[in-house]
Amino acid sequence: MSLALLVGDRHSGKTTTCRRLAERMCARGSTAGGIIAPAVHETSGCVGYDVVDLANGRSAHLATIDGPGTEQVGRFHFLPAGLAFGKAALEQAAELTGGLVIVDEVGPLELEGGGWCQQLDQLADRRGLTLLTVRRSLAVEVARRWNAPATSLHDLVDGPDAIIARLIRMLEGGMLSK
Repeated sequence: MSLALLVGDRHSGKTTTCRRLAERMCARGSTAGGIIAPAVHETSGCVGYDVVDLANGRSAHLATIDGPGTEQVGRFHFLPAGLAFGKAALEQAAELTGGLVIVDEVGPLELEGGGWCQQLDQLADRRGLTLLTVRRSLAVEVARRWNAPATSLHDLVDGPDAIIARLIRMLEGGMLSK
């Protein structure tokens, strides 16, 4: 697997960048799969997250500040149905023989063995590019856990357009090999 990390702070545009990258790849006739996790906002601010399957555009509620969940990080409770939905999307994406797979976002839950951890381990056996989004504070730990080379970090301070162009060149230039 060729692994890349999209690094940024909270609300820095990681999910938006991933959505734009997937759209650009699909417009070019390439394969894109995996998940993004857009925030759900109300007048009080962020109240949860959804999970969107990039292969088909379907979504489910992933996490909420209101209510019980099977796993919790900070104030967010992860809903069993949302976790199952995301895991199924990632398992399907692991079967792609090339192209792009996005996992938005990898964090404390995965580093503790929960969330998408098992699916991330499965993605290690696929060809193509797997892009993980991660907060800057966890980038080194995530890179170490999933054996990402230091050159695979793409920080949003470089600008999303530059990062998208760089990743597309990697995908289309045949720079990826197993």
